[in-house]
Amino acid sequence: MRELESEVGVPLLNRNSWGVTVTQEGRRLLERARVIASEFERAELEMAEIRGGKAASPGGDPTGVIP
Repeated sequence: MRELESEVGVPLLNRNSWGVTVTQEGRRLLERARVIASEFERAELEMAEIRGGKAASPGGDPTGVIP
């Protein structure tokens, strides 16, 4: 956690003799991390569908992004 705090430049946890609590910045980062994890899971499912032949024809671009 300290390495992550160093990387983002803000404390994510309050540490004291009574325990540890999450800072406001830590809660905000957690919210964003949950969104990222959810989107990554959706992407994995999409790729599994593509591998299974459900979402695209062979060699095609199911997103329409690649010309």
